[in-house]
Parts: sequence; structure tokens; C-alpha cells
Amino acid sequence: MVKEKLIHNEPFEFEEWYWTINRKVYHIHKYRCIDCDEEAGYYYDYIILKVKDEQGKDLCYIKKYNRDNLMSFFCDPYAIFKEDLSQMLKLLKVKYSVKKFCYFIVGSGYQRIDKFKL
Repeated sequence: MVKEKLIHNEPFEFEEWYWTINRKVYHIHKYRCIDCDEEAGYYYDYIILKVKDEQGKDLCYIKKYNRDNLMSFFCDPYAIFKEDLSQMLKLLKVKYSVKKFCYFIVGSGYQRIDKFKL
């Protein structure tokens, strides 16, 4: 029997809330995960935010490692949130003590969210 090296713990610490920005309602689901490799002696402790619109459609996923002050969007936040992006970042910054934001583009890797474009 082959032992799995990477252990994916079940998500825990579920929370959900709503943020209203410019009359748009964003439904946010948060959960925490810990992935670890016992043999290598490391673990990753992080949270995932799943953002949905008023109709329940998934808009994007956001990930933050608990030891970092960086939050990563797995979508194009400029296209998804448009004029609401600046307020969304302010709310996330306060709630999670985030200093930097970035987003992932397939083929280009991570891009920093430019605060001057907000």
C-alpha cells in the first residue's frame, strides 16, 4: 500500500458573511485548511475565500497563507469587481491584516494589484 505524502486536511473554521459595495451584494464563504507533509516536516496553513454574487454565481477564489501578509486572487479582480475593487481591497485589508494583493493569470503567473489603478 502506497502512503500519500501530502495530507489534505478537511476544511474547517467555516464562516460566511455578506458585504454590500455600491449596491452590489457579495456573499463570501471562508474556510481554513492545513496541508502538510509529515516526512518533509512542513505544513501550509491558509484560508480560502470563495466570493459569490447575489445570484450565487462563483466570482473568484482568494487565498491567504496565515504566515504571510499577501492575499492572492485566482481571477482577474479588475474584471470581476470593476469599480468595487478598491472598497473590496480595503475591507479585506482590515479584516485580514493584508499589506499586498496579487492575482494569478494563466501563462503570466502572479501580477501585483497596482494600488494606483484603483
